Amino acid sequence: MNFPLVVLVWEDIIHDAGWTEDIPRCPVFSSVGWLISGDENPVRIANTIAEDGTPAGILAVPIGAAISVITAGSYEHPE
Repeated sequence: MNFPLVVLVWEDIIHDAGWTEDIPRCPVFSSVGWLISGDENPVRIANTIAEDGTPAGILAVPIGAAISVITAGSYEHPE
C-alpha cells in the first residue's frame, strides 16, 4: 500500500459565549500524517501504519475545514 506523507493545514471552530465586540478568529493548525483519503469528506490522515499496512491514529477533518494538503513524501509499505 502506498500512502503519501502530507501536511494537512486545516481551520478549526471556536466559540465565544461572552458579550464582546471582538470577533474571535478561528485557529489554523498543521498536522502531519499518511494520507488515507483526500478527495472525500472527511479528509483523513493516519499517524501510524501498522505492520500489516492498516492505518491507525486517524485524524478526520471535514473537507470544508481543510485549507490545503501538501505532499511531503511517500511511503511504500512492505507487503
